[in-house]
Amino acid sequence: MKNILEIHIDPFGQGGTQTFIKNIVQNMNRSDLNIDLFSPYYIAEFNRDFVQKNFNIVYTDLLKKNNKNEIEYVKVLNKVLHKHKYDVVHIHTVSTLVMALCSFICKIRRVKKIIVHSHSTGDKNSLKHKSTKIICTPILNVCPTDYFACSKDAAEWKFSKSIVKNKVKIIKNGIDLNKFKIDNNARKVYREKLGYSENDKVLGHVGRFSDEKNHRFIINLFSELKKENDKYKLLLLGDGELRSEIEEYAKQKGVFENIIFTGNVNNVQDYMQAMDLFVFPSKFEGLGIVAIEAQACGLPVIASTGVPLEMKVSENCKFISLNEKNQWIKSINEMINLPKRNNTEQIRQNGYDIYDTAEIMRKIYTE
Repeated sequence: MKNILEIHIDPFGQGGTQTFIKNIVQNMNRSDLNIDLFSPYYIAEFNRDFVQKNFNIVYTDLLKKNNKNEIEYVKVLNKVLHKHKYDVVHIHTVSTLVMALCSFICKIRRVKKIIVHSHSTGDKNSLKHKSTKIICTPILNVCPTDYFACSKDAAEWKFSKSIVKNKVKIIKNGIDLNKFKIDNNARKVYREKLGYSENDKVLGHVGRFSDEKNHRFIINLFSELKKENDKYKLLLLGDGELRSEIEEYAKQKGVFENIIFTGNVNNVQDYMQAMDLFVFPSKFEGLGIVAIEAQACGLPVIASTGVPLEMKVSENCKFISLNEKNQWIKSINEMINLPKRNNTEQIRQNGYDIYDTAEIMRKIYTE
């Protein structure tokens, strides 16, 4: 029996990293694997049943009453690794500093396989990022045994040039193609549930309400489109620290009544069926797995140039600079009337089938 520890040092909510962890664990043969989860932040309520059924939870809610404290949860991780012996530790975190510290602790505790996995990117020109990378690169060059990333951009964000060139393995964020596919019955049911007619033009987005997801840009686009055509509607899935601010901004722009904010949902695929076009204007992304899910549901997708090109896995997918708002509006007007395409086989050929990803991860864990 192999003992695996998944370290997720961010809130376990509805982001791409959490989706990746959930997907591989759910679709992997675990008959000879014992998988534990170390997650010092809270686990979102809609994820708790899944987590409790699929993991042994080593630690959670460490920061429930405290502010962010990297040193505190690294100290706790050290205690966990002293108490429990793991064959593999798989480290997932947005913070490069925390990733380096966790890999250092794993090295001290003589973990045989230490995997560091980059799922995100950010502003490469920020002073904070540059200084953090200078500090962390010597540790990350020595302590981990394996380096993974969801895209080339994500690899370059966290790792040194030599590591990116010689050691990084790109792991495709596979999705469940049985779940994310065209479903005309679900479209009918959910459009009725949401109060949309077949003549309505529904723009959709899925993402945490945070600065990098760029919800203000979506609201601005929608405001302009609404002036041209009253049939436009906007469907926003997700939650986060900026949700109330974005709702207030929509009220200021006079479009709040035409937007549905669902909050976090467990059945994203059903709500995607109700959409006609998926907009993804992120300032930056590690990959953008929700946009791949949207393509699997047959939707045309328009994304910013801050999203890695690897996200494009179908024909009806376009990248536009955030500086070209008029081009966004023109392209939305053109692409929202496109028929849905069955992209399942194309997505599978591009390596984004979760069963293939889970098998790749299993081989890595057991080798």
